[in-house]
Amino acid sequence: MFSKEDTWALLEDEECMVADGFDDAVIGIVYGAQPKAVYSVRKIIDILMNEDMSYEDAVEHFEYNIAGSYVGEKTPIYVRCPGRRLSLRLSVPLSASCLAWR
Repeated sequence: MFSKEDTWALLEDEECMVADGFDDAVIGIVYGAQPKAVYSVRKIIDILMNEDMSYEDAVEHFEYNIAGSYVGEKTPIYVRCPGRRLSLRLSVPLSASCLAWR
């Protein structure tokens, strides 16, 4: 398994777009025609809540300001892993597999 440092080095080498302020939410890279940063929705919501947002406000902020943004072919991917329900409608699909840093 790649370390977090290895992943960040690869993200930089591939000139992937990253979401400012959410470094701790990166869970990997997706390979394909355009490598992209992959983020955990749960971790992003937790980071927003640690910035004094309510759960509902954090989900709404994520959905409209982060997941709803398109910044080109290397726009990050946001993965919602099974195991933690979001009480609001969230347009991010579930992933077949979710990763965690070890």
